Amino acid sequence: MGRPVLLLAMLGFAGCVRAGFQEADARPADAAAESAQPSRDAALPWGLMLPEDCSRAHWPVTAHTVKVAPQTSLLAAIQTAGPDTTLLLEPGTHALPKGAWITTPRLILRGSGGDRSQVTIDAQGADVGIGVSAPQVVVADLTITNAASDAVHVWTESGPTISGIVLYNLALRDASGHLVHIHNADHGVVGCSSMIVTDGFRSGLGTHCQVLGVALGAARGWRIFGNHIAGVWCAGSHVGAIQLRDGTRDTIIERNQILDPGLGIRAGLATTSAPSGRTYPDPCSVPATTYVDNIGGIIRNNFIAVRAGVNHDSGIAVWNSCDTVVVHNTVFSAVTPFSSIEWRFSNTNATVQNNLVSHNLVGRDDATAVQQANVPGAQAAWFADTSAGDLHLAAAATAAIDKGAVLVAGLGLEDIDRQPRADGKPDVGADER
Repeated sequence: MGRPVLLLAMLGFAGCVRAGFQEADARPADAAAESAQPSRDAALPWGLMLPEDCSRAHWPVTAHTVKVAPQTSLLAAIQTAGPDTTLLLEPGTHALPKGAWITTPRLILRGSGGDRSQVTIDAQGADVGIGVSAPQVVVADLTITNAASDAVHVWTESGPTISGIVLYNLALRDASGHLVHIHNADHGVVGCSSMIVTDGFRSGLGTHCQVLGVALGAARGWRIFGNHIAGVWCAGSHVGAIQLRDGTRDTIIERNQILDPGLGIRAGLATTSAPSGRTYPDPCSVPATTYVDNIGGIIRNNFIAVRAGVNHDSGIAVWNSCDTVVVHNTVFSAVTPFSSIEWRFSNTNATVQNNLVSHNLVGRDDATAVQQANVPGAQAAWFADTSAGDLHLAAAATAAIDKGAVLVAGLGLEDIDRQPRADGKPDVGADER
């Protein structure tokens, strides 16, 4: 079976998984039941079903299609487009010196041909490259560079949340705030994209470095899958490649390859509600005594690799987060972290199973977790190529091969490459050898 290497994938080889996946529920089986929700795909515009293998998506034919050449005004095209319109960007570099906010619902902004390397939006120092404040919007098949703060920002300040946002097959580079920033938006997808902070850009930020990869706040029901995220770290702070906070809920984070993060995946952070924190009438399966920063969700089948020289704190951190499931992840660090996986604060109750890590799994500050079949102490020789972020199992990984527990139905059926775990003896970690 094909074994993708992370750094090659970041250069545009996005085909990292195979087709046919059926998504499990976003809540653990023993969590409190909530009212029936439509499936994520049903919430997406035009009934989109995105390819699980990160291949070229087949976008719907909208009522209107406008071709936008590099020498014409992309800003004007975005501002004048009506609903049910496709803005088809022709190959080349499209200048967007003031950035642009999409305020029209049911709009598709995508590069022609499906190759994200052929169509570039140059934000030229604008605070936000592409902003989205309308429901059912697709941004796909293109590169966004030179945003001063956020490459992509999905945001509603107040009032009802927006939903059905699709960010697919994007290449996002060197934004000083967030590569993707999502707030007060529900049931969307960040998929099959490459997000990189380069060494030169990070060095130029100096002591002001606070860059984040994908950050969700007050958001519900998102899926973050098949992405390649590299270089999201700062010398003076531990920033996250993927971060959930401010009352985010029911996020599925799966099959991502993360290289050199300050902190790989953080579910929850604050112990008291910020003004932007979202609350729910049914937050957790157990009573929470105070505000909970993240609720539910599944973190599974992710590679997190850290090389020497990176200011790295933790691979996966579950803080002030209830009913959160962390299963079948592989975390390897060439530097000594505070933890490979941790859960913290008294409102945190997690399920932590079948994870393969180089260092420790630790509970802090009265947090609780159901632990099963986790394997610490993984060595570099257990993996294909840790220096490239390729954490597929080598033959030497005998402590992990066939050593996992069979999980709740639907939770761990496939691995990071979408190979089935079908023999009743799953391997520990994200890869099924």
